[in-house]
Amino acid sequence: MVRRMLFVWGGVVLFGLGLGAVEPTSNVIDISADSFQLDARTRLLRAKGPVLVKQGPVIARGDDAIYDEKNEHVILTGDVRVNSGALEIRCSRVVMKGLEHWISAEVSVNVTYHNVSESEMLLGTADRVDYYLLSETLIVSGSSSFTYGLDCIDGERLFIDLSKIRILAEGEAKIKISESRLKVL
Repeated sequence: MVRRMLFVWGGVVLFGLGLGAVEPTSNVIDISADSFQLDARTRLLRAKGPVLVKQGPVIARGDDAIYDEKNEHVILTGDVRVNSGALEIRCSRVVMKGLEHWISAEVSVNVTYHNVSESEMLLGTADRVDYYLLSETLIVSGSSSFTYGLDCIDGERLFIDLSKIRILAEGEAKIKISESRLKVL
């Protein structure tokens, strides 16, 4: 049986089964799972089974989740997939910090971003990816490798602006740019 709970960051607004259609806002989190266990002392809610978390434009799926009311975040584990518009992140662990509009993905992270305006895909792997929703920015760290069309960049730390597909590398980096991307001034 799928159970559903809705929260406002900083406090529970609704508990229940089959609550019907509720339009999520940026500060409301909607969690669906097979089962829930609430620890009233620690204020932790554990969700088991296929877990679906919705907050604003973000939809995340995982095997298990913990909602931490005190720290105002959700941790998803297992086979985790996060979707926000044209961005998909796959990994083993995600922390979603709702009020800050921040997502941190860890452990064998795969990133796919479809740039509709240029009909190309940004594909990459990394040890960790932090995604800031409001600025559409990825901060990628660890052993990371990204491709965009025929272009490739490997680096220790990458800053990726998804709105402009601009990548800044910090630390040791290797870049391969296709001739079609080079422009003569």
